[in-house]
Amino acid sequence: MNTILSWYQEISDIAFWLEFIQGFKDLGPLAPILLALLESIIPALPLIVIVSFNVTAHGLVLGFIYSWVGSFIGSAMMFLFYRKGFHAWFTRWSKDKRGISKITEKVNKHAGNVLFVLTSLPFTPNFLINLVYGLSNIDSKFFIATICFSKLLMIGSMAVFGHSLTQISEDPIYLILSIIGMYILYLISKKMADKYLEHSDDQ
Repeated sequence: MNTILSWYQEISDIAFWLEFIQGFKDLGPLAPILLALLESIIPALPLIVIVSFNVTAHGLVLGFIYSWVGSFIGSAMMFLFYRKGFHAWFTRWSKDKRGISKITEKVNKHAGNVLFVLTSLPFTPNFLINLVYGLSNIDSKFFIATICFSKLLMIGSMAVFGHSLTQISEDPIYLILSIIGMYILYLISKKMADKYLEHSDDQ
């Protein structure tokens, strides 16, 4: 058990993956794309650090594109994993669970108008979104199409923040504004996640 816990802590460390990816530079775009994809599989990995790393290593435009592609593929892949592997079982299991039913009903009710907002905000937990929507009744094609476009906004804001870190010596005011902006987005993301993904109380 201790061995498994130690192994998980190791792979949950962003430094482990940054060092790991360095050994695959010859793979070109596949390395940064894989790094962004991993965040959807390992919840402990901070996406903003990954995007900042990709932007620093590959420039604002390519870093953004690689991060967006990886994050999109990772989210779509994990959503389909939960949908195909656990949706039928979860539906049967949760039928008599009142608290769980409230959550799924809320997600199904707000599936269309909330999904785009949730997935376009930085710091909204991708792992939780993929899991909850994968177990919901939302149409798979609609989910994938929505995150394809919403992640453009999310990854874009993170890429701008990551790029500002490289420009701190030239104009620190942009970094300060970026930090303030990211903090505001963090608060909004947390509030939205609490309201629609984590709490079962009726609003």
